[in-house]
Amino acid sequence: MSEVKFELKGWQAVVAVVVLIGIVAVRIMPLSDMKRDKELMKDINKQLLSEYAPHVSEKVQSAYDTGDEDKLSKAVDSATSTKVNIHSVKASYPIFNFSTSKEVVVKVEFSLDDSSGKGKKKIIYYLFRNGILGWTFQHETTVASYYLNFM
Repeated sequence: MSEVKFELKGWQAVVAVVVLIGIVAVRIMPLSDMKRDKELMKDINKQLLSEYAPHVSEKVQSAYDTGDEDKLSKAVDSATSTKVNIHSVKASYPIFNFSTSKEVVVKVEFSLDDSSGKGKKKIIYYLFRNGILGWTFQHETTVASYYLNFM
């Protein structure tokens, strides 16, 4: 197997370092804020509610199984008052993809607030496809894919 070697000296090394720093800076800089995109926000809200609704219904079911009416009443109040509060939505677009349809990694900071007060802030990453017809949810993804979204 042959080895490929590069040697960058002088101005070539400087240019290579500047390009590398530029690519890293683009990934680390604050990425696009997407809270104004109403269609994306609607899809994110729907996704969050569908993921966390089963947990809320499990709490109500476990309170029902205990037979304690007071506990059941509190669980129902909490379930009916729970709402998704989205604090920030940032998108990481692929750098080297020039097609109209792009796979965009979206970072969502949110909390589930109920009648007892503020919920704990959570961060979740989703992969969406953004094309001519709008946003389409693909699946949950990782923090690494958010920062390393090159293609």
